[in-house]
Amino acid sequence: MSSATPDHPPQPPTSAGAEPPAADRAYQHVKAGLLDGTYPDGHLLSEGEVATALNMSRTPVREAFLRLQTEGFLRLYPKRGALVVPVTPPKPAPCWRPAWPWRASRSTSSPPKAPRR
Repeated sequence: MSSATPDHPPQPPTSAGAEPPAADRAYQHVKAGLLDGTYPDGHLLSEGEVATALNMSRTPVREAFLRLQTEGFLRLYPKRGALVVPVTPPKPAPCWRPAWPWRASRSTSSPPKAPRR
């Protein structure tokens, strides 16, 4: 039995060696193409193009596109297709520290004064 996730309801058990559902095959195909560069950033995919390549109807491809849009890989445009969204790596956190560790409580006060002689 397959595991359920918030995005996908549990699937009925399949017989051993059975092919996965068409929507899952379309999803895996398109996601692999996105990750290996077959579909570069800015490429406009059509449901028909993917359906023809996989020899299936457009309905499972549409389902795959919707899943990939929720994951941030595609942006869907009705009657046009799916645009491959550029994937940008997250910005690293700064690895420096300020020379003087001012705190919020000190932000309004001045630094301590040196004793007078």
